[in-house]
Amino acid sequence: MESFSLQFDIDCHASVPDFSFLMGPDNCDPNPTFSQSIEANTPLSDDTFIEVSVSDSKGNSSSCSFWIFVSDELPPSLECI
Repeated sequence: MESFSLQFDIDCHASVPDFSFLMGPDNCDPNPTFSQSIEANTPLSDDTFIEVSVSDSKGNSSSCSFWIFVSDELPPSLECI
C-alpha cells in the first residue's frame, strides 16, 4: 500500500486533493467514472485513509486505497531581542 503526504499550511490547514490525476485512459470509454471516498477539498486535521476507484461503461473497474499523511513542518516563530 502506498501513501500520499501533505503539509499543513501556515494556518494549519490541509485538504484532500482531487486524485483524478491517478486515472489513466480507458480503451473503450472516453469518459470513465472516477470516485474517491473523501471528496476533494475536504479539510484534514489528521492522517486519513482514502479509496479511489474508476469504472467504465462496460462494467470494468479498478480501485486502490492509501493513507494520506499530514504533517506540520513549520516551526513556531520567535522574535528575539
